Amino acid sequence: MSVVKSPYNFVPAPSEGQVFYPPWRNDVRHDIPFEDGESGEIEIEITAETPIFIRNGHTKPAEGEKPTEEFSHFIDKNGQKQYFIPATSLKGMVRNVLEIMSFSRLNKNLINDHRYAFRDLTRASQYLARYKYNEIQGGWLKEKEDGSWSIEKCEELAHIDHRELKEYLGIPFRDYFLNNQPKNKEAFSKYENSIVKKHGLTHSFRTEKKPLFGNIELNMAYFNSEGRKGTLVFTGQPGPRKEDTRDLPKDRKFKSSGKVREFVFFDSENPKILEVSQTQQKDFKFIYGHDDPSNLSKDWKYWRGKLINGEKIPVFFAENENGDLEHFGLSYMYKLPFKYRVSDLNPNHNPDKKKDLAETLFGYTSKDDSLKGRLFFGHALAESQTVKVLPQVEAVLGGPKASYFPFYLDQFKDKGGYFTYDDSAATLRGFKRYPVQSKEVKTSAGDNQKVVTHFKPLDKGTNFKMKLRFHNLKSVEVGAVLSALTFHGYSDTFFHSLGAAKPFGYGKVKVNVNDPKYLNKPKEDYMMDFENLMMSKDPNWLSSPQIKELFAMAKGGVNEDYLSYPVIKDFINIKQQNERLDPFTEFFENVDPTGLLKPFSVRLKPQKPLQLEGFDNYQDLSKYLNEEISIFGEFTDENKLLIFEKIARIIEGKHKDSVKKLRKDSHWDGNISNWLGVDMKNQLKERLTPLL
Repeated sequence: MSVVKSPYNFVPAPSEGQVFYPPWRNDVRHDIPFEDGESGEIEIEITAETPIFIRNGHTKPAEGEKPTEEFSHFIDKNGQKQYFIPATSLKGMVRNVLEIMSFSRLNKNLINDHRYAFRDLTRASQYLARYKYNEIQGGWLKEKEDGSWSIEKCEELAHIDHRELKEYLGIPFRDYFLNNQPKNKEAFSKYENSIVKKHGLTHSFRTEKKPLFGNIELNMAYFNSEGRKGTLVFTGQPGPRKEDTRDLPKDRKFKSSGKVREFVFFDSENPKILEVSQTQQKDFKFIYGHDDPSNLSKDWKYWRGKLINGEKIPVFFAENENGDLEHFGLSYMYKLPFKYRVSDLNPNHNPDKKKDLAETLFGYTSKDDSLKGRLFFGHALAESQTVKVLPQVEAVLGGPKASYFPFYLDQFKDKGGYFTYDDSAATLRGFKRYPVQSKEVKTSAGDNQKVVTHFKPLDKGTNFKMKLRFHNLKSVEVGAVLSALTFHGYSDTFFHSLGAAKPFGYGKVKVNVNDPKYLNKPKEDYMMDFENLMMSKDPNWLSSPQIKELFAMAKGGVNEDYLSYPVIKDFINIKQQNERLDPFTEFFENVDPTGLLKPFSVRLKPQKPLQLEGFDNYQDLSKYLNEEISIFGEFTDENKLLIFEKIARIIEGKHKDSVKKLRKDSHWDGNISNWLGVDMKNQLKERLTPLL
């Protein structure tokens, strides 16, 4: 069984019945305030717990240059670099958490509208079930003056053997590929061959049917001066042609494999014209990386230039039952587009166009309607005394692709097998999240230098400050924003992640907020209002799958060897062994955070001073404190001081078993951090380290 690795996982999207639609969603205005609306300002401090990198997006590199390597910054009036986290990055960070916590829909604006394609040649695959050898035809793709496309259908398509090309024209493809790994796999390199250019592509051929396997026959072409005019068409060479050319008995030879044929297109005197729809053109361009330089097909780059210049280019295609174009590609066994786009499988379709809580707060834009958001994020400026720029790092920062359905779609079918983008019953997994990691990992692009990015992160400990202003928010909406910022008041335990290098452990950040200005209640009261609202929707809100997965990934503390990208071989093995990416809390044991989460109705109860006089050892003290914190969720500052001094007296009193226990980091990073918070824990550890 292969090991399923991934630096990302998913929080499940709510079902349509779970989605929370605020009763006041249609009453939101900027010029007419709510009777109970509030406006104010939140001061926010962000501390990098691991090195962090945010692209310098406001400075565009020159064409052909690699992206800017430095952290986002501007030059201040003193000529110094002022590093900052852009407001848009912060807005996206907060919105994603708020969407999950408020049971908002999977945002359609953040789901791409791509139609992926696939080519799986394993036996009994969906590809072979849909691909029909005897239905694939040849034709010539043309671009009209208005940019639309059409395909001129050939009368007949035939195959021609590399041996035939070598014998009659001296074209050396057989020599190049027989038991040799091709140096150039793309089709265009064949067209650029000097012998091909010398003889040209148009010749006379005869055709003959030859059995291939089962009921499948190949229409084979042979050079014949008295035959019909046809045009040679070449496609790529994915691997060597393997043949046992030794003089051995048949029973000792290995079975031949690999490509050994090219094609001949025979034109019709009165060809049928198939129109390519705008959607089909868009899908074709996406499949071949038309707008993505890092994924641009070399063959499409070659043919695209000819198409733009008014030339026709060879394509392979299939017609549907009505005789219209079904799909097409640049090779004989081209990638087939899936039946459904990514957006088609969004579990939250919202046919009534209701607005969820995230949309009423952050605003939205659609064809028919729009609303300006009521949250105004400022840039988070780095405090210069905390800034340390680290040496350059090399990594591939390309994002994972939703085309890998074992990870991106809910799995499996009742009768076995994967759901894919061919299945109408398939649904997207939900909100993609990168679990926080305790430290950055060393990265290297290896030989993949064409897509490598070199960047200079800022060191951990960098401190940023910003202001978030809000206008005309209801109390529960203020609470929702504060909960999203602080993970419902647990900002010492759960962390956000920011920036382009999250998959490699960069960008783990701690967020602290002060009480909002110009309001009358402390922030905990607003979060309790939000909590009460969500629990009225679902009494098990704090233990729901959405909260469980979100908070588990925000806490970390897992075996980070599994939080890395699989290599190509791993992806293949996962499919072959019918595996999937399990939910985060199922894959990792003992990460369910719901036992830590207490409702504010409990946490805000009057907390009396702890009675610690009777405890003279750490073991008994920890049992008592864990019972108490399970009730309150967090101790008051007064009780934290009592705990601080009690532990100090036990260790300074040289209680042997207690000293032995506190030599282990697990107690400091676990119990003591939960009781005191990270800062006070560090102060206590510094005081007691000489005694341990």
